Amino acid sequence: MRIAPLLLVAAALAAASPAPCQDQPAPPMRHDLLRFPVPDGWSGRTVGNEVVLTPGVAGARLVIEHSVPLTGSIEDHLDARLAEHTGRPGYERQGERAEPTVTGTRATYVGELFLLQGEAGSDLRPGIYLSLLAGGGRVTALRFEFDHQQLYERYVPAVGALLGNAVPTTLERLERGRPPLTRYMVDEAVAFLEWLLQSPFTDAQAATVESELRTAWRTRDREEIDGTVELLQARQELAALQPEARELARVQVLEQALEAWRQEQAESRGAAMMLAIHAEVDRVLVAGDPPLKRQAVEAFAEFLHFAGQQVAGASAPLAPELREQLITGVAGQWPRLPRDQRDFVASMPLGWAALRLRWPELSTGEREAMVADWRAMPQIVELGRAIAAQSAVDEAERRAAAERQRNSMSEVLKLRAETSRIHASMRQINISFPTPYRW
Repeated sequence: MRIAPLLLVAAALAAASPAPCQDQPAPPMRHDLLRFPVPDGWSGRTVGNEVVLTPGVAGARLVIEHSVPLTGSIEDHLDARLAEHTGRPGYERQGERAEPTVTGTRATYVGELFLLQGEAGSDLRPGIYLSLLAGGGRVTALRFEFDHQQLYERYVPAVGALLGNAVPTTLERLERGRPPLTRYMVDEAVAFLEWLLQSPFTDAQAATVESELRTAWRTRDREEIDGTVELLQARQELAALQPEARELARVQVLEQALEAWRQEQAESRGAAMMLAIHAEVDRVLVAGDPPLKRQAVEAFAEFLHFAGQQVAGASAPLAPELREQLITGVAGQWPRLPRDQRDFVASMPLGWAALRLRWPELSTGEREAMVADWRAMPQIVELGRAIAAQSAVDEAERRAAAERQRNSMSEVLKLRAETSRIHASMRQINISFPTPYRW
């Protein structure tokens, strides 16, 4: 059974060929250090520290594991992984191992097939193609599991395309330096700080962290660079702790961090930034049950803007003045809003974080169902039209579009049915996540 070469050829072709043009391509999915396109017709879900992708047919799935540090060669790592299976009944290595290959993303790839229980030589034996993708000192394992050879041959092109187009963010260099600043480092730093403050960051806050890190690298601020490296090392150490011990460490680390940030804020842009984000996360705009926190309205504004973009099929930044106007408007309405609407807005930091996390994992049908729900809401449709009009050349048209955008976002909260419908659309596909922090 000549299986292994098929996957290698598919991965190589995908890495060498440009991606086909699509009107509305599925967003790339991010798991740990790997960013990858979800194959057309496939859907994904997060299970613990792994992502499981399925083609909608029983008997085939691709499991993407959490990365680990790469010690030794990638072939040594593959030998160690294969050794985990040698004692299983019916285990048989099939074909020759692929030589380590550098893909179009500059990552190193290697893989090997083995079969499990069943009669030798039968096409009905289940199997696993274990492949490794390494870069930047870390390695991710991908297990393509199938019940029989026909499923392998049917879905190997899609798996090969994913492997060929997967981008390890450890190799996505943002700034030069010692060490260079990578996308992986920025993402991990944001995730650590979200966990430390126990609040998902808005897009604007995450962008602020990235901007400050880039500035530190560009100006060769050794103290800030070393501090970031130490932070990432601490995240790896914390990942090994039990949840109870990790929470105790979080409280202790936060107390120490706040004290250090206060002492350093005059000299350190990073310390001043973190104090500002911490204050924003806990800042209560309106007292009540529940209280209205600025972080909740920021998340609500970003969600509405995202929904409008999806409905219109257009993209435009959320203007800072529009964000502030919505915050002022919601704060003014807060005491008069029904309890269920207040609860919904108060829950938006986690709700918006969960939606961003799950959006690339959803199937095309699930995403279309959510957009259809949003399209049934006149205020979000008008918001989408205003977003699309922001690209207008005429300055007067742009100002008019911005005003329509502000009015649309403000009007959503005035209609109880609209927020209830938004909440229902998120519950429909289980957009809920008790904690957005993945270890």
